[in-house]
Amino acid sequence: MSPEIRKAMVRGWFSARVLGQLRLEADRAAIFAPTEAGAPGDFVDFPSPFLSADSPHNHDYLPVVLISILLALIEVNTRQSLDSVLPYVRLRDLGRDGRDGGYAQYTWAGSDLEAWIVEGAVPAGAPPVPAESGLDSEKWESRRDALECRLASFEASYTKLFKEVEGRTDVFDVTVAYELRRDILEALGDLQRAVRHVAPKSVDDENY
Repeated sequence: MSPEIRKAMVRGWFSARVLGQLRLEADRAAIFAPTEAGAPGDFVDFPSPFLSADSPHNHDYLPVVLISILLALIEVNTRQSLDSVLPYVRLRDLGRDGRDGGYAQYTWAGSDLEAWIVEGAVPAGAPPVPAESGLDSEKWESRRDALECRLASFEASYTKLFKEVEGRTDVFDVTVAYELRRDILEALGDLQRAVRHVAPKSVDDENY
């Protein structure tokens, strides 16, 4: 996996979290995936059980899921089907730039985040967005501010966690997420900056 795709998947993970499109259980995880035809989408499972033997802590689901892509790739070869990598495709797509569709940079919020902020809309069949990320009955500015605050709370939690880990002396007491600390903090920073600049097109036009 290239660094650009990995970073896009990390952004996609937190995008899915704030939109309520992740399901995390003791030994499995799933992400909501819309259909191309516009029919109601559904949740698709990441490889289960995970490649890691232990059930992950909340903050370790992301790295454990990413590591488990190896199992998904094995299934592609053994079953001759791409179904096993669909959840990773969804992560990647959620984390791509909302304008040029690229993975290396993230200047504009992804289409799912923008649709929620501007229109209060989610893909067909998607679960309700958590109230912490705004309400569809509110003004778009309220949803934007709520999303930015929630992303900032994730950043604060991970920053605190990583500082605690740095002070530990037992190498076996290091969270798996620590290995992804740079990607996680950069992704959360990118998402906050991009969300902050989302606005309806009519509002954008007034600024030029």
